[in-house]
Amino acid sequence: MHFAEAARACVAGEMTFSCFVEETERRWQWWAKRLARAGIPLWLDAEDIRQDLLLEAWRAMKRFDGKKAKSVTPSQFVEVAAKNAAKKNVHRARGDDRHTWAWGAPRFDLAASTLVREGDEDAEFEVPVEPEQGRARERREAVMALARQQESLRDFFAVQALAAAEGDIEHAAQLFYEDLDARLLCRLPSEHTARMVVGRVASRLAA
Repeated sequence: MHFAEAARACVAGEMTFSCFVEETERRWQWWAKRLARAGIPLWLDAEDIRQDLLLEAWRAMKRFDGKKAKSVTPSQFVEVAAKNAAKKNVHRARGDDRHTWAWGAPRFDLAASTLVREGDEDAEFEVPVEPEQGRARERREAVMALARQQESLRDFFAVQALAAAEGDIEHAAQLFYEDLDARLLCRLPSEHTARMVVGRVASRLAA
């Protein structure tokens, strides 16, 4: 399936995002390899860039509005958004034009302290359990807001897994790895890798 056709189907809800990625995987790999040639530091590789591309593509799919897009097609909208976001991350990784970029610690809409259950002194995180449906909905929206601000697909899914596991890192890693879509999109080779990703994200949010 061509990229344009797959993007249109995904935006229209006729195809899941994981299927869209599977159908267009070669293009994402090619773009990532092209950007990886731009003198990036050793800690950043093509797979990291691929995840940046896919995360922004997923966000773009949610933002696309055919009524406002006029002559812009879903594939054009997704491609431009994904490439621009990935290029920006590559530039920041290389330290290019620092005076034009916003540096410093990221700010989140959801405090990390909300990822720990109240009354559990030994827990690394808390996710408050609210009986009211309104509070539960607010919490889900806050968790999703935090997840969307992550800079890689792995971190995006790790935040959601931590929230679903109420801060239990081992359980979160298990949920992360058992989510087939997440495992395929993030290319997780094992549950151990999922545990490392979740642990890293947990430590960063707790700092």
